[in-house]
Amino acid sequence: ESLQQPDRFSAWLITTTHRESWRAKRLRPDHFSDDGIEPVDPDPSAESLVVAWEHASLTHQALEQLGGRCRRLLELLFLHDARPGYDAIAAELGIAIGSIGPIRGRCLEQLKGHLADLGVVDSER
Repeated sequence: ESLQQPDRFSAWLITTTHRESWRAKRLRPDHFSDDGIEPVDPDPSAESLVVAWEHASLTHQALEQLGGRCRRLLELLFLHDARPGYDAIAAELGIAIGSIGPIRGRCLEQLKGHLADLGVVDSER
């Protein structure tokens, strides 16, 4: 199976990211401890938005390169709006529930390799 509208994946990813960041901002406490983490720029530049969009587009390409079961598993785990449970995922893919974690790990490694080939992440595996 594939995404219903592959050409809209990047827009969906950016919209979802923005909504989640807004939700997190609303839920965060008024004060923070200094834990050494650099603060996120609340007003990202046009350049950083373009880079984020390019990364989203390249991530979509890497997912397409996975094909088959790996792509579908990662879509169900991370991109599906309804967030199905492991039992539903196992039934849809025809695998045992206990297999999801190990398969997910292998699929993420493959995805990382494709992302490295596309220059999105370091090629250190």
